[in-house]
Amino acid sequence: MSVNIVSGKWFKSGKILFLLLFFAFQNQLINAQRSYSICDKAGLIVQTSRIFHYEPRPVDDEFSELVYKNFLNMLDPEGLFLASEDVELLSTYKNNLDDEILNNRCGFLTMTEKIYTNSVIFVDSVINSFLIKEFNYSLKDTLFVTEEVVYAKRLDLSKKWEKYIKLDILYSYLSQADSTLQSVKPNDDSLAKFQPDVIQRELCYIKSRTNFTDGISQYIGSLFLESVSMAFDPHTNYFSAPEKDEFMGSLSKENESFGFDFDINQRGEVVIYNVAIGGPAWKSNEIEEGDVVLGLKTNSEEMTNFSCLAVEDIYRIIYSEKLNKATFRIRKKSGKEIYIQLNKETVSVETNEVVSLILKDSLDNKTGYIYLPSFYTGTDYQTGEEKGCANDVAKEIIRLKNEQISGLIIDLRNNGGGAMEEAIKLAGMFIDFGAVGIIHVRNLEPEVLKDKARGTIYDGPLAILVNGTSASASEFFASAMQDYNRAIIAGTKTFGKFTAQNILPVDACNYSMEELVRLYNAPNGYLKITNGKFFNVTGKSYQNSGITPDIEFPSIYEGVNYRESSYESSLKSTVIEKKVQIKKFPELPIESLNLKSVERLKADSVYFKVSKIGKLIIERQKCLPISVEYHAFVKYFNDNEIAREMEKLAVDSVSALSVTNPGYNAGVSSTDSLSEYNEYSISRVKRDFFIREVYNIINDLINENKNK
Repeated sequence: MSVNIVSGKWFKSGKILFLLLFFAFQNQLINAQRSYSICDKAGLIVQTSRIFHYEPRPVDDEFSELVYKNFLNMLDPEGLFLASEDVELLSTYKNNLDDEILNNRCGFLTMTEKIYTNSVIFVDSVINSFLIKEFNYSLKDTLFVTEEVVYAKRLDLSKKWEKYIKLDILYSYLSQADSTLQSVKPNDDSLAKFQPDVIQRELCYIKSRTNFTDGISQYIGSLFLESVSMAFDPHTNYFSAPEKDEFMGSLSKENESFGFDFDINQRGEVVIYNVAIGGPAWKSNEIEEGDVVLGLKTNSEEMTNFSCLAVEDIYRIIYSEKLNKATFRIRKKSGKEIYIQLNKETVSVETNEVVSLILKDSLDNKTGYIYLPSFYTGTDYQTGEEKGCANDVAKEIIRLKNEQISGLIIDLRNNGGGAMEEAIKLAGMFIDFGAVGIIHVRNLEPEVLKDKARGTIYDGPLAILVNGTSASASEFFASAMQDYNRAIIAGTKTFGKFTAQNILPVDACNYSMEELVRLYNAPNGYLKITNGKFFNVTGKSYQNSGITPDIEFPSIYEGVNYRESSYESSLKSTVIEKKVQIKKFPELPIESLNLKSVERLKADSVYFKVSKIGKLIIERQKCLPISVEYHAFVKYFNDNEIAREMEKLAVDSVSALSVTNPGYNAGVSSTDSLSEYNEYSISRVKRDFFIREVYNIINDLINENKNK
């Protein structure tokens, strides 16, 4: 999820600055003391959203259904606790939750707590009974994994858990078994050795869902508040006070960490979703995105099993200032478990932020390449020097120009956004002066966002590479360049997040604006709320729709709906009336460049491999039967066609292009701390099929310009 913290200094209007500020908690004048119940807070979320949300959704039956769906998906994402009979009872509130919230009634929560408590007790007894059960792995039994949750009847729920436990045991055994022995079915005793650990892990998973200060009621309440918030839009979220502090800390540019970011998946597992390049986890060469952290131990303590802990306890342990070194128990995506010791280091959130390289073909045509992972911002408080990404990119461009580059590629793939001010500054480096977009904040007039600096840093051929996770500030920058005809946008359609968020106390509806400014403590929680929307210079918003590139590439994930539009509550694309005059560059020869690119792609074997993998991924999304009969599962375990095709793709994608450091960075020694990252960057670019094609597109553009 990408969050835009909108800086007031972009705007002339003091009113906008006033509404978009982050609360100055140091003005310790008002301390909110009243304590609210969960039902009270749900009502406050609605009232605060009605006042501050950019497009507050009507709180009606449709809203109620969104809350209900969100809640059930979070409460029991795999249908392992609630029986179909339970869901039938809860569904009586499906279209009535709006009335519950508006009238401060707690009937739904009371019913849910009773049903869920009984379900947890039942499931706990079922799983405990498996401690002495002898499983038969010769039975042709199948577990169906579906995209939509299927709730079993109560009588069938224990059977569903039995299949699930057997599946987990088979994964545990095969991930550690010698591959030469996998074809021979072990005796049941060999598999039974894994049974206690697997069952204990599941019992801990149950405990983690109820291990809150106030037990199940607090767990259910927190999910309900998040469900109500997200019914307004996917980026409006409820935070408890500790969650808000953790979120704000995550926006810090530098911090002491183990070098990975994690989230809690639907199974309650700690899943690594980002490994900071250059950080401790990255240096270990053992940890990667998608790995599950099962626990950790220090020198003085026993292994702490994360599956038994509440979510807030896991965050507290890993981010503790007292924890500087730990041994982590990691389950790889393959199922194999490893132990790895890591020491905390000061890790920049955007380690080695901007990567710049020189791409060169056999004809010695030079093109500069810049990879920008996020739109970070910051200041060196000792020197006063700006450390934002725009300033860093400017330095790299000046250096690349000294290398006599003929064209420039800026890679914004997987860049989820960040500081919108940096996107405005970056756009200004490629246009002389003028509007680059519009922001509209609730209850205020639309405001034109301008590049106020005269002149440009680079005026040569430019291409911007994007994909489905290029979001927010990335989209804002790309749309400005597209509007001005300043750059070719290549890649796949972007994510589609064109909104801005602010953090308010959940009970902000009870205060005047003057009181909010002086409010420093909100023990009842906070609301990260969508209060604005961005538009391009023509008044169009790419919210929910994303930016369509000038030249589209195939994608292995094109059949997977993961963009903004996949969220039922996402705000829709709208148009705003605001006259903005801009001086466009001459039109680019998009049509001819596109034709040449398509011809090249279709003649390249990599193109067909990308398409094949995409089709395989779509098939995997459908109802997937997984057999828990031993031999059938071994075949499934080893027959990963997607992985094999991805490996072939990596081999075939190696480019004939020369990829080198610019001259000013060519002397990076093998002992330099940046050398590993430098080698990784060069290797990644050489293997990237799409960078190679964008290089060809830039050269086509250069040649067309010469022939004019």
